[in-house]
Amino acid sequence: MSEGISRRGLLRMLGGGETKQQVPVPDIPAARPPWARDNRSFLALCDRCNRCGDVCPERVIRPLDNSDPVLNGIAVLNLDYGECTFCGKCEEVCPTGALDKELGQQVQAQVRLTGSCDRLLGMPCDMCEESCSEQAIMLAVRSAPEISSDLCTGCGACALACYSRALIMEKRL
Repeated sequence: MSEGISRRGLLRMLGGGETKQQVPVPDIPAARPPWARDNRSFLALCDRCNRCGDVCPERVIRPLDNSDPVLNGIAVLNLDYGECTFCGKCEEVCPTGALDKELGQQVQAQVRLTGSCDRLLGMPCDMCEESCSEQAIMLAVRSAPEISSDLCTGCGACALACYSRALIMEKRL
């Protein structure tokens, strides 16, 4: 070995340790399934087997259709036509630990009011409040629903119950 390079330095040079740049991890554009780990871990662990989607009784876990090969096929939560009951079957069949009740986060989605609520027009409606088993939605006369983010589980029941589609589900930030 030459005198100016240590053995550790040589191994770093050969392994590319000094010149490696960290690759940016894309953000998943949709809500991850319940008990999903953080974005980086979930992307690294999810092997796109779709077992979680196959076992979901509500059919709300689907593979993402995306042009980015890193994101394409990744499991996401789609609450457009169903609600999540948090049955836990998705976590039970996950072979890689991408979904994990201890290391992941149950709540992955949140509800948002779009501004077209019929109550603001004076119409009687309490469908969202009635559908929320967690009592996260409060209604006052001629006012928009007030949503408690602390109580909301992101299940999607309120958005499904809203016939005017004033409530939508989106990825929790």
